[in-house]
Amino acid sequence: MLPEKLEAIAATQCIAFTAEQAREHEVAIRQMRRTGRLTVVHKDVYARSDLVAAMDDPTKAALQASARLLVNRGDLVASHATAAAIHGFRLVAAAPKLPVLTEAAESATCRRRGIRVAALPASHRAVLHGVAVTSGARTVADCARVLSPLAGLVTADSALRAGVPRASVLDVLAYCSGWPGVRLAREVVAFADARSDSPLESGVRWQLAQAGLPAPELQLTICDEDGRDEGDVDFVWLAQRTILEADGRLKYAEPSAVWREKRREDALRALGFEVVRCYWEDMMGGGAVIAARVRAAFALNAARTALPEFLYREKFDRHKQRLL
Repeated sequence: MLPEKLEAIAATQCIAFTAEQAREHEVAIRQMRRTGRLTVVHKDVYARSDLVAAMDDPTKAALQASARLLVNRGDLVASHATAAAIHGFRLVAAAPKLPVLTEAAESATCRRRGIRVAALPASHRAVLHGVAVTSGARTVADCARVLSPLAGLVTADSALRAGVPRASVLDVLAYCSGWPGVRLAREVVAFADARSDSPLESGVRWQLAQAGLPAPELQLTICDEDGRDEGDVDFVWLAQRTILEADGRLKYAEPSAVWREKRREDALRALGFEVVRCYWEDMMGGGAVIAARVRAAFALNAARTALPEFLYREKFDRHKQRLL
């Protein structure tokens, strides 16, 4: 345990404290590190090891950002991909090892590694886990501006699903008019959809749109003509009776999952649907392989006649997500 006063200070800094703060409270840093009771978070910044071990990914990202904020002067907040990780939004890659910070333009004196300079009005700021961070809307806008369109979409989809209003993000982009990447960011945010359940689904949607394919319906349950559920689907083109499933390994982690998936696919095919699958590796090269598979399925069903009747409905609570 730490002295009570230092514990109280660390609690306001996402459990982090500086070497100077530790010395002020007569903490034997070397001894506590040797016995594994302290973890080095950043140069001259520490945290209790037991508390670090209990953290989830967003709070770990917040801890890393807090440590960097403690050793840098200025009007700074965690931002961009680091802020996205703290908010719990999805990222294509892991959160940056060196937390990204933004310094308010009016107080910036010189550029420092990993520290961006930009205007930071009060409405674009928040505090999460005791850490100064860009608001959810500003975070999405920044990620959409500076990341690749695919990576920006992954974060935008996740943020909408977490409850960040699309209108708020567009308001931030209007404020940032003229900044680098804003035009493409508006396109990404307009395309974002809270119904995308995974980074793979987000990426596939973007690549299929770039390939010129019509927009699919998302997250529907396909039913037989009597209304019995036959299977939930990720993407479906109803007119072309084509289903696209974005498969990750976790989907088949249970031994029985493959059998259940086969039964579901058989039922969907019996209703006249072609079922196409795609995987992370299919996204290499811009998704041309996925687009070709979908177009081939379109062509197969275009030649068929007397297809069975079917019904469909939105998955539970997807109507609300669709409207976000």
